[in-house]
Amino acid sequence: MDDHECAAGLRATMAELTSQFFNPTDIATTLHGVTSAAVELIDGVDYADVLLISGADTFRSVAATGQVAIDLDDVQHRFREGPCLDAAIADVVTRCNGPTGV
Repeated sequence: MDDHECAAGLRATMAELTSQFFNPTDIATTLHGVTSAAVELIDGVDYADVLLISGADTFRSVAATGQVAIDLDDVQHRFREGPCLDAAIADVVTRCNGPTGV
């Protein structure tokens, strides 16, 4: 796939994902759309999921595209290190409770 085809595919997928925000859906469906798109669009990505961390010791993988993603999150949780865990804990987190004044 050349750069033009890749860019066209990315635009089409982003448009499809964006349209989901205008249609009633649950969060699980939206997150699965994001992880599926990541696998489809990012070269070298075979599996994806979203790692949710609540409190000091509650880790949960959601919207996984395969068991491998869940297993890798489990290993990171067990050893308390790894790229997903580092990103979730060390990086700045922005929370949005929804639009105000609407």
